[in-house]
Amino acid sequence: MKGMKPMWGRWGLVGWVVALMAALAGLGSGGRGLGALAQGGSNVELVGQIGGAVSAVAVQGRYAYVGVGLRLVVVDVGDPARPVAVGRTGVLPGVVEDVAVSGSYAYVADRDAGLRVIDVSNPSSPWEVGAYDTPGGALGVAVSGSYAYVADGGAGLRVIDVSNPSSPREVGFYDTPGGPLAWRSRDRMPMWRMGGRAFG
Repeated sequence: MKGMKPMWGRWGLVGWVVALMAALAGLGSGGRGLGALAQGGSNVELVGQIGGAVSAVAVQGRYAYVGVGLRLVVVDVGDPARPVAVGRTGVLPGVVEDVAVSGSYAYVADRDAGLRVIDVSNPSSPWEVGAYDTPGGALGVAVSGSYAYVADGGAGLRVIDVSNPSSPREVGFYDTPGGPLAWRSRDRMPMWRMGGRAFG
């Protein structure tokens, strides 16, 4: 009839899809629901990822290296009014918390997956060449010469030798009270957390 709304309005359809997904999740996890899947169910496999919050950016030359969820995206900013994504990594094991670029490599603080080393010599095809799984949660990174300095949450400051990008190795650490939160981009100095306050 004219003027009648369809039975499956936009929000009705969304609600139906969410309910169906929840029901399927419950079946796929032995009736234990979404909680079991969120806790690493063995029958769940990540097959793709699109989008996500932007949590990190570094610029070198005409390219911006942007942390978007679980990927590093290379954006051509040669024309600042028209930035264009030209390449992206595969899905990384953790959320991109910070990125530093030095030469042909981007160094990614990848939360629980530690430090990831990405070859960006071909901006349209960035790919991971090495990694070092830090003991804490990698939240920030700065690079100077052959060393990456990782703010590793409760595990303090980790110093990683990246002279061989395919095989980074820890050469030292500083156990901080409370742990470093991140690095100030202005002068690449660590910000510290003590007593619930951050300062640097």
